[in-house]
Amino acid sequence: MYLALLGPALIVAWGLSQLSHVNVQPAAWATGAILLVLAALSFHQLSYWQEEEATLHRTLAINPNSDLALNNLGQVYARKGDLAEAERLFKAAVASNPDFIAAHVNLVVLYKSTSRPDDAIHAFYELKRANDLLPPETRADFSDDIFFKAGQGAARSGHFADAA
Repeated sequence: MYLALLGPALIVAWGLSQLSHVNVQPAAWATGAILLVLAALSFHQLSYWQEEEATLHRTLAINPNSDLALNNLGQVYARKGDLAEAERLFKAAVASNPDFIAAHVNLVVLYKSTSRPDDAIHAFYELKRANDLLPPETRADFSDDIFFKAGQGAARSGHFADAA
């Protein structure tokens, strides 16, 4: 039972105890039937939440604009090697929430790992723009690694001014 239902459950139990003159057997059967239906519904929902990919697909079926689910599903596809689908999902996450830093980071990393330095540079500038819009105390403190990777890509493609 959910903790939030503890109070109402205690109130109901106290109220039923005060009804000693009333036949509570029908209420007991009704309660049992309700619990059985809720258990069946819970069991049905468990099929959606067994693994990460199924959970994220279910989340997107319920909320197609969930930037977090889009980004996380993109990471699942990136791990599976489906980089085109990962890119589509990361872009959808950014479109859903342009200030979502993690999706921008994932795009920079994806473009860097697929030897697309121009796209990596553009994604990096979008990442920097989104990060700069955040209040100073909530800005992401990127390790030099993300900046270094973007700079390496810029240098390889001849964009030496961008590499600095």
